[in-house]
Amino acid sequence: LALKLYEEMNNANINPTKVTLSSILKACSSIAAIQEGMCIHDFIIKSELEMDVIVGGSIVNMYAKCGLLNKAQQVFDELTVARDVVLWTSLIGGYVENGFFTEAIDHFQLMKEEGISPNAFTFSCILKAFGNLGSLMQGKLVHDLIIRHGNRLDDIVSCCLVDMYVKCKRLEEACRVFEALNTRNIISWNVLISGLSQQGYGHL
Repeated sequence: LALKLYEEMNNANINPTKVTLSSILKACSSIAAIQEGMCIHDFIIKSELEMDVIVGGSIVNMYAKCGLLNKAQQVFDELTVARDVVLWTSLIGGYVENGFFTEAIDHFQLMKEEGISPNAFTFSCILKAFGNLGSLMQGKLVHDLIIRHGNRLDDIVSCCLVDMYVKCKRLEEACRVFEALNTRNIISWNVLISGLSQQGYGHL
């Protein structure tokens, strides 16, 4: 529906704003409409619109969600504006979702070197990378970093911590984080049960 409305807007000769472009790029990301997304990217370039961090981030996110990580990286590298945590996380998340865990970790380190503080979504992404690589020590360092960011863990981040510890075969730590969850819903239970089953702890 969003893409259809955007087409109708263009047919009515109404120029889109940056907010419009960012919104429609998010719509393309959600349904993996890569051709439409590339057309919008081309329109932005040909219109010589100033590429701010919001529009640039939406383009990076669109390419990353559609699996075109080379394009996402290219746009990310060519941005002349200051790159914020949302932009970094869009790229890191894209690498994680497509199974490029080492690349995600490399960019996480680069982000920290630029002095950008991770947010909950960044932590969730990077914990998935560490879990899939079995990188326990790095995962524990991130756990410590999360604790330093606040006294209470976000439930989504906590679920990712549970998953990371289970994949690293540290059952005690996984259960400790699970027990500390503010709310244990079907997602958190599934994370623990599925993780334990995959790691051979089905009898527990």
